[in-house]
Amino acid sequence: STSCELRWKRPESDVDGYEVVCRREGSDGPWRTVAVTGGESTCFIDDLLPNVVYRMRIRARKGDNFSEFTFPPLKVQTECGLPSAPINFAIVSWKMDEMTLEWESGHDGGHPIMSYEIQYHILPDAGNWVGLTVKKTKCVMKSLTPYAEYEVRVRARNYAGWSLPAQPCQL
Repeated sequence: STSCELRWKRPESDVDGYEVVCRREGSDGPWRTVAVTGGESTCFIDDLLPNVVYRMRIRARKGDNFSEFTFPPLKVQTECGLPSAPINFAIVSWKMDEMTLEWESGHDGGHPIMSYEIQYHILPDAGNWVGLTVKKTKCVMKSLTPYAEYEVRVRARNYAGWSLPAQPCQL
């Protein structure tokens, strides 16, 4: 997940709004303002990285005056997301009955890629994909039907599930 929702208890005194800042846990960098609210004591924060621990602080605003930030900072961990489709997918060599495929991992979604699935079919049959699971970013497919035209694609899997497939290649 690349977003979160924060909720907090309103103070008894009247406030005009709140400022929420965050930074990655362990970072010495500046705190980044991620939300400024009106009087509501909840906010939705997006543009976070998956499977990352953040520290968040909140302060109230009344007119031009701000309270101190909450201490200690709140600890928020985003969940693992799906990986992105593999990139630079290509058929790098072929013979009459085999082909060699290579690709690079896309973004891992915050959790390591566990495997890839090569999906292929003989054209013009566009609906029945056959799958082959591999662990590396290179695969040699053997025992192919000579002179047949193939469409091939690859997708990645992490703890959260399968990515979308990369753009297919045809041979």
